[in-house]
Amino acid sequence: MSIPEAAPHATAHPGPDDFARTGPGTPAGEYLRRFWHPVYHSVDLKPASAVPLRVMGQAFTLYRAESGKAVLMDGRCPHR
Repeated sequence: MSIPEAAPHATAHPGPDDFARTGPGTPAGEYLRRFWHPVYHSVDLKPASAVPLRVMGQAFTLYRAESGKAVLMDGRCPHR
């Protein structure tokens, strides 16, 4: 088994913000983005209504597609 290399932003002595901030590009944010996280209760997601969400400092839009599946996408419209 190989030992993973340290991330380029890693320091010898992590500070308290390294574990408290979860935005994109932060040590905690990079780590937590490797896992699935429940962000909304599916039965509360109604068809034809979008729900804006902020998860780990990042904006998303959640909606139920015509197929009935829940869809989570970037908070900014991709057509802009």
